[in-house]
Parts: sequence; structure tokens; C-alpha cells
Amino acid sequence: GFVDPHVHVRASGSAEAGLDLSADAAKGELLDAVAAACGEERSWVTVTGSNLGTPLLGAAPDRHELDRVSGRARVRVRDRGGHGWLFNTAGLRDLGVDLAVTATGGGDGGVPPGVTVERDSDFSATGFVADHVGWVGDRLGSLTEREELARAVGRWSNRLAAAGVVALCDATATNGPAKAASLCRWREERLLRQELSFLGAPEARLDPEPESRRIGTKRSEEHTSELQS
Repeated sequence: GFVDPHVHVRASGSAEAGLDLSADAAKGELLDAVAAACGEERSWVTVTGSNLGTPLLGAAPDRHELDRVSGRARVRVRDRGGHGWLFNTAGLRDLGVDLAVTATGGGDGGVPPGVTVERDSDFSATGFVADHVGWVGDRLGSLTEREELARAVGRWSNRLAAAGVVALCDATATNGPAKAASLCRWREERLLRQELSFLGAPEARLDPEPESRRIGTKRSEEHTSELQS
């Protein structure tokens, strides 16, 4: 069997529960997929698998193009690399990002190190947010119902098992007590079929059972200054 030493279980489950778009899909296909999903009267639409890049540097639509096909729904598109999100205007507002600022970085004081809001020449947010520290997830909370997420994790784990993966390590930099407990619960309930270990957030204080599965600490750009001090 195989050991996968770097996965993100919750993100993979969320992707399983959302709309998975082919990595080769063009802008028009992404917009068509969003339009179809938003027609189902969802409050949030999640799309994963895109490799279109950012509106400024790639072929991705900007937030205004997403607005035209999303109606009242809030939209988030996660890029294939896992650290970039593309939002429509309603999604950015829920996230708490300033839509426009007067100077580069002048209005992003609430955004922590490790997070970048892409802006155009007028300092207007394009809709793309690069996040290396889990801020987006912390701000929005879980957008997938607990039971639905658990079922999705089970489907994802079954696919890994079919491919011969027998053990995995969750390398999420924000694994604290609640997230660690959910990982252990999914393993105990056999939704996660693989042997489980995980990396924890630097400040995490875990109960004995989750602690027994922690094999190290995951640091990210947010902790760079701590490492240098």
C-alpha cells in the first residue's frame, strides 16, 4: 500500500461535496458551471479544480463576470493548487475584504500575513485571494453541513483506498483542537479508512487522543517572523 504524507482531509471533503471542475476547463466553461449551480438556489456555490490562475495573471474571470452569472448566490472557486480562492462580489463581502482601496494595500489592514488580495490598477479587488494560512476558512467557517462533510470525506477516503492508499498525514497548518478531534472521529467511525496522523498548528493544545496522532507542527508564512526571532 501507499502512504500519502501530505493531504488536507477537510478541504478534500469540501471539494468532494462541491462542484469539481476539470482542470482543463476554460473561462466560459467555469462561468457556465457556476450559472448552472447557482440556479439551484444555493446560498454558497463552491467550485474546485480550476487551474485558470488569477484574473490579472491568468485566464480566470473576475468578480464582475462571476456576478453576472451567480444571481444572489455567493461563489468561491478554489484553484487546483489549494491556496487560491476566486470570489464573486457577494462572497468577498462575506469574507470582509474591501472591494476598493485608495492605494495598494491601504485597505487590507485586516488581512493577516500570508494572505494577499489581488487588485487591479484602480486598486479594486479582482475577486482573487491567495491564502497560505487558512484565513479564508476561519473567516467563513464551515460552509458544508457536518453530516454532508462527513459523507463526502468517506467517499474521498474510499477512492484513496481503491488506489491503494493505506495511510495519510493531514498537513493543514490550522489543525487545532476542534479540527484534530473531527479527524480522529472520522477515523474512529471508519469514514476515514486510512491510518491517520496529522500536523498541528504551532499554538494548538490537544487532548490526549488527538495528541497521540500528531507527528509534528506545521508552520506557514504567518509564522516566519516567529522562526526568525
